[in-house]
Order: sequence, then structure tokens, then C-alpha cells
Amino acid sequence: AYHAELKIGMEPAPGQAYLDAYTSAQRQEFQAKDYRKAAGLYSGSLVHASSDHDSARSLNALGRVNRKMEDDTGSFHYYAKVVSDFASVLDNNGFPYAYYALSSLLTLYESDQTLNILPEVISFLNNLQEGIVPLNNTTGDMLDRISSLTGTLLKDSACTRLVENRIASIDATLSFIKNNGRLIRKSLEQWRSGQSQSRIVEYLVIQGTSSDPGTLVLIDPARPNPTGCCLNLESIWADFIKSGLPDESEFDYSISLSKTEGESRSGNVNLVHYATLSPWFPEFEIRIGLQDEDMIDQFVKRRRWSYGIALVLLLGAMLIGILLILRDIAREKHLGRLRSDFVSNVTHELKTPLTSIHLFTESVYLDRVEKDSAKKEYLRIILNETERLKRMINNILDFSKKEKGKLEYKYENVDVTSLIQSALTELDYWLQELNFTVQTDLSEGMQVPGDPDALKQVVINLLDNAMKFSGSKKEINIRMTPENGWVRIEFSDKGIGIPEDQLDHIFEKFYRVNHELAEGIGGTGLGLTVVKEIIEDHGGKIYVESVLEEGSTFILLLKSI
Repeated sequence: AYHAELKIGMEPAPGQAYLDAYTSAQRQEFQAKDYRKAAGLYSGSLVHASSDHDSARSLNALGRVNRKMEDDTGSFHYYAKVVSDFASVLDNNGFPYAYYALSSLLTLYESDQTLNILPEVISFLNNLQEGIVPLNNTTGDMLDRISSLTGTLLKDSACTRLVENRIASIDATLSFIKNNGRLIRKSLEQWRSGQSQSRIVEYLVIQGTSSDPGTLVLIDPARPNPTGCCLNLESIWADFIKSGLPDESEFDYSISLSKTEGESRSGNVNLVHYATLSPWFPEFEIRIGLQDEDMIDQFVKRRRWSYGIALVLLLGAMLIGILLILRDIAREKHLGRLRSDFVSNVTHELKTPLTSIHLFTESVYLDRVEKDSAKKEYLRIILNETERLKRMINNILDFSKKEKGKLEYKYENVDVTSLIQSALTELDYWLQELNFTVQTDLSEGMQVPGDPDALKQVVINLLDNAMKFSGSKKEINIRMTPENGWVRIEFSDKGIGIPEDQLDHIFEKFYRVNHELAEGIGGTGLGLTVVKEIIEDHGGKIYVESVLEEGSTFILLLKSI
């Protein structure tokens, strides 16, 4: 009823064209008894309907007049549309059109529309249960009619159970409203007048419905059609006992819910703890007690041992934490020194080719060189110094991209022999300038999947490394052989070698060999780091073998095609 009061008068007034068509249709239906003409005029009014109320009113009239013309199919169509599309629409008296429509549909149960009635009945019951169709004093009668026709309409036992469950749920709601409707209406009126402040967040709380202190009703009063739910203490407590308690406990205890006798208790009384369940259930309290009181002494003893062991473990953990912090500090200091050395070395390495480029470019620009052959030689030196500078910058950029996870490769089938020969051609100037002899033993036709530019950078970095640390014996040997589905490539030099205790560190970033024979040799400390990362990104492996003052051999393994 309260729902209906809110709806009445909220619909916009019908237009004149609608009123004229609808009034004419009523005259034809009730005075002239010309049902076919009345149906046409009702259809015309439906075209001019400006609200759901007008549409539902016209559809309901069309269902009625088609029924009078014994057109069961047409009558079913219009009534079903009211039930499904206009379930919540009320007439001028606050009565839902869906009730008229379903009541008329139930009279068609013996017609050829019997099988089509069932979905509309279920839809109506669903809307009743969800509050879309408001409940009123005739709802019970409608449910009785549906129940009486269940055997006729329903041939499937599953559908029968569905309808019966819906009816039982709605009956329970009707019973609840009958018992508590006045209390709910009074509480809503008090809330609207500002007299009630009993709220949980946005819900209005109604306590002790039907003189039952173990029941709460939560209502959202701010909506145009207030909605809510009923909470039963017995159900809440059963749920709490079932899922709200820990599966294991150090003590065997008992827990129960009881009504408060006299004043409510709170706290411990003779090892039994009492607590008020909730301010919304002030007449109930929780009682928690031990089943064996002697367990307290045993528990205290166990706790002493536990705390003692925990304290020892805590001190041990603190000591380990201090050691780890000290180790991290030492590592950060070491990295700081490496970064500082890196900046210094990069500055030096960049300065050397830039100085040469500047010197020879200035000589050519100022016409200090008269012979064309000398100019060409100067330009060749400038070009090679530029290439050297580019390789150094590429190493730094590739390392930076790898650190940021942005290094990408373009894979294709790479001829390893051609790749190595191309790298040797690119370094030919420096090999000749430094009087290096390069011996190659390369198997023809060996191919690997990979990025040719990245793999070429690997070869150039290894050759550049060999030239830097070769000392007086300027020999480099490159050997390539197949090995069980892999391509094995060896780069050997006769240089100063690497101390055995440093072999595991040479691929680390910024690391430079710490030995008196390596003093004065420049570099950024990134060349071998970039080599290792590129090889591993290609699914390969890299090893190094070295004997101090006899030379080093870097071994690459790449998957062959």
C-alpha cells in the first residue's frame, strides 16, 4: 500500500489525443458493444500514449476486448506484454495492472495458450519476490489461484517446485508484512519527521519486530520505494558458529548465546568471559568458558619456553640482518667505486678518439695537408676513429637498454662465417695499425638464428678485447666447428691472461681485471657484459679459459640451424 501511494500521481497527465481515442473506445466497448471498433480505437490510443501508465492501460483494455471477441491469441499477447513490460505500473487507484493482466491470463488455461501461460506466471512471481510488482491485499488470493492451477499448467516437476518455492517465499513476506507492517510504517514516518536516529550506515534499523528481540529489520528509507531485509539472530548465530570460529585453538572452550538476566555483564567472571553480542541485540550476551581450568598453568609454562626460544631466534635474526645490511653497504660502496671508475674510463676512452678526430679534421680543413694521398689517409683515420667511438657508444646504449628491459632483436638466419669476416673487415684498420696477425679456421655454411647486428657486436667486442689485452704477442686465432647441434666459436689470443680467481667476475658490469699487467689499459668494463647478455638472450652459452701471461680463449656456443 505504501508503494502504491508513492506511485499515484507521479505519472505525467495523458495527452488530449490519447484521452479522445481511449474515451471513444470505451463508448464502443461498453455502450455500442462494437468490440472490433473498440479494439481499433484502443490501438489508436496506444499510439498516442505518453507514459507507461497510458501504455499499460491501453494494453490491458486491448486484452479485455480481444477476450470479449473470443480471440484468445490476441488477448494473451496483450496481457502478457503488460505482465512482462509494465510489471510495476499502477492504475489511478494504486492497483498494479499486472494483477489485472495475470488474472485474465489464468482464465485462458483451457485455451490453446495454456503452454504459453507458464512463463508469464513465473515472471509475475519473480517480480513479486523482487519487489518490482508491489504486494497488496489481493496478493494472497492471486497466489491461491496460481496454486490451484499448478497441476494443470505444470507438467514438469522441476517447474512445479520452482513455482511452489516462489509462492512459499512470497507467502512468508506477506505474513511478515501482516505482523510487522504497522511497526515498519511507524518507523518510516518517525525517520521522515526526524524523530528516529537508529541507523546502520544508510539503513534504518527496526528492533524487536513482532515482540521478538532476536529480529532486526534493515530498511533503506531514502529510496522512493523503501526496500530492506530481515535479520534473524538464530540464523546469524548458527552462521557464526559454523564459519566464524577458528578450526584449532590452544584451549578447549565452550561458547554459547543466552538472554541477559538482569544487568548485562562484560568482562571475566571466574574465568568465564561475557560480552554483549551487539548494541542492536542488547538482550543477548555471549558466554565463553574454559572446559579445563588447570590448562592455564600449563599454558603459562609453555609460553615461557616459547618466548625464550622466540627471543633467541629474534636475536639471531637481528644478527643475521645486521650482517646482511653490512654486506649490502659494502656492495653498494663497491658498486659506487665501479661506477666512478666507469665514468673516469668512459671519459678517457671517449677523449682519445675525439682528440684524433679533431686533430686530423683540423689538418684537412686548414689545408695543412697538400697531397691527396695524405688527405685520404687522414680521412680514413677519422672514419676508423668514428667507428671505434660508435662501437663504444653502442656498448653503453645496449647495456642501458638491457638494464631497462627495452633491448629488442630482429631474428633471421645468420651465416656465421660471413658475420665473422664482416667484423674482421670492420676492424681491419686497427688490426693492421697494431700489427695483429689473425688466423681463422671457419667451417663454411654454418648458420644460427639470431640478430645479425647484435651477434656482429659480440664478435667485434671479443676481438677488441683480445687486441687490448694481447701485450707483445699480437696473435688472434678464430676457430669455428659444429658440435652436437651447436656452433662452437673460439676466440684465442696470446695476451696477458686473466687471474684464475677473477674468471667468474669478468662478465660483471663495470668489472675490470685487477692485475699489474692490465694497468694502463683503457675500457668501460661493459664489453664482456654486453657479450654475455646478447649470447644468453639468443639461447647460447659463453665460457672463458685463461692462463696468466699465456693468453685467453673465449668460447661461444650458439644453436645451429
